Formats: sequence, structure tokens, C-alpha cells
Amino acid sequence: MFSARFPDATETTIKIVEKDKFWEANYKVNNQRFYAGMDSLKILRRSRLEDVAVPDSIRVGIDNSMLAGVEISDYRDEVESFHRPYRLRTARYRFQDKEYLLNWVENEPIYMIRSEPFYKFEYPINSKADLPEKIRSVMDAEPILHIGGLIFIDEKNEKRYQLNASNGDGLPGGDYVFDNDQNLISVSYKPAKTLSGVDELPDHVKQYLDQLNAQYGFTFQLGYQMRITNGYWFYLSNSNRESLELILDENAKELERFHTKYVN
Repeated sequence: MFSARFPDATETTIKIVEKDKFWEANYKVNNQRFYAGMDSLKILRRSRLEDVAVPDSIRVGIDNSMLAGVEISDYRDEVESFHRPYRLRTARYRFQDKEYLLNWVENEPIYMIRSEPFYKFEYPINSKADLPEKIRSVMDAEPILHIGGLIFIDEKNEKRYQLNASNGDGLPGGDYVFDNDQNLISVSYKPAKTLSGVDELPDHVKQYLDQLNAQYGFTFQLGYQMRITNGYWFYLSNSNRESLELILDENAKELERFHTKYVN
């Protein structure tokens, strides 16, 4: 499949990501370096590796955010995706001992720079049969009929499962996110409690949000407590055109974050 797609590829290295299922390739075409994640039938994600720094507008936007001073590396132009009809620019950074993927759409009048847990490529969830038994058992206990979504593969070839599920009644469903050990991180379907402000939170959770407010100016906008895990989801924003989505467990330990910054 790879040779048929890229007959002019040179300096090609192909590595196994998951035996008999997924591979990744580094190669050159016309002296440009590319990366591809793939299964045996198709390319899932393909990027051209840029040998220049990220655009000044992106660098300035990051330095005027809570991420000021982070080292940005691995700048890429995503030229192919199995599910995205548009092209992303991506880069990578490390913050508080976690790896993040920075992404934005080129040639927009206003950039929305979004960062999320780092991944190399993703592939689709088509049914429960695509899921490990431990995750299936959680979903089998839920009033869910339809399941889709994506599985993300990181640098260590570990997985993050993001399921989109609904019960087929035409009403909104929700997301279920599991880590590589198949532990449920978050669930947005039928929250246990919708929160209108930080005063409704236990002291240890409130203290965590107060710290983000004092350090970066983030204030509470939306939130809820989850079923099953008893964890929390929060949407925070500040006056610097930034927002932060946080997933905390019931002890206020941060599990995931998604950071968004708008720049001209």
C-alpha cells in the first residue's frame, strides 16, 4: 500500500506501531521529509515536516498566554487525514511534564490555536467490537445504542479512547474518554450535577481553580460533576482570549487539559 501510494519515496523507515494492525513511516519525496501513520489499507494521517520555526504570529500568541516561554518543536503541515476535510498545522511542546500537540488552521484571519494531549495519529471506532473488553463492559452498563469516535496513539504507542455515544432517541449523547489502561477518565453523558459556580465545589477542588485564577486569570464559566467517576469537567476563560477545559478526578488531580488561544 505504501509503495503504491509513494513510488518516489526515498530514505524510508517503516516501524510497527501495533503488530499486524498499524505502522508509521518516515520518508522523503523530492527532498522533503514526511511522516505517515497507516493501517494496511490506507493512510490515516500524513504530515510534511517543516524545517523552519513556527510563524511569528503563533510564537507571539503562545508567549502572550499561560504557555509563555515553552519550547515549540516538530513543526508540521498535515497534508492528509482520513477524516479531516481541512489541513492543520501542528507543533509540539512540553508543559508540566506532559506532552501536548499544538494545532491551528493556516490562512485564517484569526487563528484558533488549540492544544491537546499529544498523539501521532488516530483511527476510527466503528462499533463496540473495536474496543477492549474492559471498556465494552463499561459501555454495556450504559443506555447506549450507537458508538463511534477515535482512538489516539501517542509517542509510546499507548492509546487514548474517545467515544461518541448516543441512545438513538434523537437527543444529544455524550463523550466517554478512557486512558491506555482502559480506565474511564471522563464522561459527559448525563452529568451527575451541573455547576453554576465555584462556591458549589468541595474546598480542595475550589482551591485548585482559585490557583489557576490567581496565576493566569482564569475564571469559572461552566462545569459539571460526572457520573461513574465523580470527577469534574470545567470550562475556564480569561481576559487574554484564552480558554481552558479541565478534567479533574474527585481528588482534584488534573487528568487532562485542552488549551485554546485566539490570535490575529
